[in-house]
Amino acid sequence: MTRAPLRHLCLLLLASLWASLWASCSRPRTQLVVAVEADPSIVEDAACYHVAVSRVGDDGTLGNEAWFSTSLRGTSPIEGVPFSFGVTAPDDDPSRRVELRVSALRAGACATQLLEPSEVIVTDVTRTGYLAHLALPVRVYLASSCIGLVCAEGSVCRAGACVSPEQPPPPALEGPVNVAFVTSARHDGALGGLEAADAICNQEALDAGLEGHFVAWLALGTGDPTDRLGDARGWIRTDGRVVAYEQADLHAGMLVHPIMLDATGARVLSGDAWSNARGSGDDCRGWTSSATDVYGVRGRVTEAAPGAWASGPASASLSACNTQQHLYCFQVDHDTGAPALDPPTDGRRIFVSDELSGSPDQVCAESVRAAGLDLRAHALVASSTASALSRITLDERPWVRMDGQVVFLDRVNVTADLPRLPVLLDASARPVPDPYLVFTGAEDITTFGTATGPPRTCEDWTQGDGTMPGPAVGSASSASDGWFFWSFRAQCSTARRFYCLED
Repeated sequence: MTRAPLRHLCLLLLASLWASLWASCSRPRTQLVVAVEADPSIVEDAACYHVAVSRVGDDGTLGNEAWFSTSLRGTSPIEGVPFSFGVTAPDDDPSRRVELRVSALRAGACATQLLEPSEVIVTDVTRTGYLAHLALPVRVYLASSCIGLVCAEGSVCRAGACVSPEQPPPPALEGPVNVAFVTSARHDGALGGLEAADAICNQEALDAGLEGHFVAWLALGTGDPTDRLGDARGWIRTDGRVVAYEQADLHAGMLVHPIMLDATGARVLSGDAWSNARGSGDDCRGWTSSATDVYGVRGRVTEAAPGAWASGPASASLSACNTQQHLYCFQVDHDTGAPALDPPTDGRRIFVSDELSGSPDQVCAESVRAAGLDLRAHALVASSTASALSRITLDERPWVRMDGQVVFLDRVNVTADLPRLPVLLDASARPVPDPYLVFTGAEDITTFGTATGPPRTCEDWTQGDGTMPGPAVGSASSASDGWFFWSFRAQCSTARRFYCLED
């Protein structure tokens, strides 16, 4: 069989899968949205990927048959990853638990559909549950460090270590709660006015099976987007994570978690959203213009801090109205508030240092002393001879902020750049101020910096006179890969902030 028919077969299988799993229903679906990624070496070697989803019984045993099992492949290996699929709970029952088994396969297994061990490059196994009437994201990462590693019964390999396959959902919700999401589609500033923008939000909600009435988080003239929310209070994302408790939180610009999920629960990993949240009058002429010489205020969808998610930094908050941006959509049906945050979790503490002079480790040590803490921490920073990740020993402890909330659940999320929420807090659990930039020295936590060219490290953090090329920096307000690399600074400076990780 040629590649072209195989590709068509893949598309038919995928279309059939989506049609079955995302069939319309009268209320929001109880479902998982599974995103699969892999190390570059696995992407290069894999010819296709096999997915099996099985029910987990009360005694932990698997059902006799998979709910579905299919292979995904494209015209070249790299087209297979990343990919995503949905799994709807049978009978919309959130008490169901499932096992997700995803394997990267060599060409022989793709042709025969028989999963011979010699044809399986690596497999990830995740067991999880549902949240009622919500789309819960699940991340699967196929790591090359797991190739050939055999774990004991009841354990699976993740990032080169044998761990439990359990990935529990967040706490269940009590009572109706408003949902907030980011539109998956982007639009120029000619939205047709506020009511037309609301219609865009409600259509995406309807397409995803979300009930209720949604408004676009936009302002006209010198107004405030929160004026459009009526008496509504308490918002969660489509995965059940808290966005904000009160309108005052939105007005102040501080979110618990970045919105950054669309109505289906898929992560929106980049881009901005129109807002005019500064009340500056930059509203694309009442959201009716796509002119290149007219501007609108926008915020960054992966951010959570004041001056970032809502309207961006003051120096870079405007976009010409012909540019394509997302919309924030807020449900306005309930005033019952949002659920409590997860209880504080024990783990390896990560925080943002104070802005000080000195070597990265010295800055972290001084920040610990100033906060009156009894702990040791090293800077999570690259040099010309080492990556940031090489400076620490990865174990299975989660990385938690100083308020006990989980930033990275495990080493898989660290190496895959999948933070749950921004680091943002200093050693005293206070949000750091705008512009939230943290010196990192590289474009990835796993790569070296360089002393003379980008990614830049200010001559391995020995220079700060303003004459050197600026270093790589991350955003402490970001919950995407921008947490470690956001941009390059214009120049080195003497006083710097770093990420500090408990030893």
